[in-house]
Amino acid sequence: MTAPATGRRDEGSYAVEFAVAVPVLLLALLVVAVAAIDATATAQAARAVRQAARAASLTTSPGAVQTVADTTARGNLRAGLCRATQVDTALATSGDLTLVTVVVRCQLNGLIATRTIQAAGDAVLDRYRAGPGPP
Repeated sequence: MTAPATGRRDEGSYAVEFAVAVPVLLLALLVVAVAAIDATATAQAARAVRQAARAASLTTSPGAVQTVADTTARGNLRAGLCRATQVDTALATSGDLTLVTVVVRCQLNGLIATRTIQAAGDAVLDRYRAGPGPP
């Protein structure tokens, strides 16, 4: 093989460039994958909270609010990335309105570490469907 006209040999430069570029590209793909998993789990937790608050607001008795919210939140998270570890439900009364607040804390077992995700949502208790509110 003859040397280029400039007198330099470029053999092996592609291998060096490839050896530098591949780890950088793999790291970038890993970062994108972790971000996508995190965003998906956060969205699933937010959806579970919205559904739980809505279902709890439609219960026929204020005593069943916590049971319905817990069951709904855990049911929505069962097939997702996030495993529910704690579902908290609270009722707050202000005048004629009763507000149902649901908070879900769940564990996300990611590629690198375990992270706790928290989501909160609320809905107004449907007093015409539920009957008299709490005293």
